[in-house]
Amino acid sequence: MIVYEVIYKPWINNTEGKPWRYVGSDLYDRTDYFGSVSSVEWKAFWKHEVKNNPQNFEKNTIVTCLSKNRKDLLELEEHIQREYDVVNSNMFFNKAYATKGCFGDTNNHRHGKLHSDETKRKMSESRKNRKPMSEETRRKMSESAKLRGSNRLGKKLNDESKAKLKASIKAWHANNEHPRGIAW
Repeated sequence: MIVYEVIYKPWINNTEGKPWRYVGSDLYDRTDYFGSVSSVEWKAFWKHEVKNNPQNFEKNTIVTCLSKNRKDLLELEEHIQREYDVVNSNMFFNKAYATKGCFGDTNNHRHGKLHSDETKRKMSESRKNRKPMSEETRRKMSESAKLRGSNRLGKKLNDESKAKLKASIKAWHANNEHPRGIAW
C-alpha cells in the first residue's frame, strides 16, 4: 500500500500554468495504475492520456503505508495532499483531497441511508439488461483478482475464532433451509 506521485512528463516545464503532478494512493502498488482524476476539468483528459499514452506518465512512491487498512492509507494520502496543498496549487491535477468514501466516513452523503424499493427495482432491471460478459473480459477479471490475492493469505484462525465461526455457521443452518430443499 503506497501513496504515490504521478508526473505527466510533457507538461513538466510548461509556462501556461497547466498541472503536471497528481498525488494518489494504491492499495496494490500497481505499476500501470496512475490514479483517478475526478475533477470535471481534467477527468476526460486524464483518462484519455492514461489509456492512449501511458509512456507520458512517471509514477514515484512518496511513502509506503505499513498498515493493511484502506482507511489508514486514505488518511495518509489526504495528509500528504494537504501538506503539498494540492487543491490550491496549479501544479496538481488534484482538485479535492482524498476522501474515505465508503470506508467508514460518516460525513459521506450516503452514510446510513438505504435504497428505496423503487431504486432497488430500477437497479435490478438495469442489471438484467446487461450484455453477457465476454470470455476475454472474464479472463482479464480473473487475472486481476489473482494478482490482488486474498488479504487472508498465510493467516490462520486461532481456536477461539474457529469455534465462533463454527457456531455461527451452525446457527445459520439451523434457521435457514437449503435453497433446493436439501437437508443440511
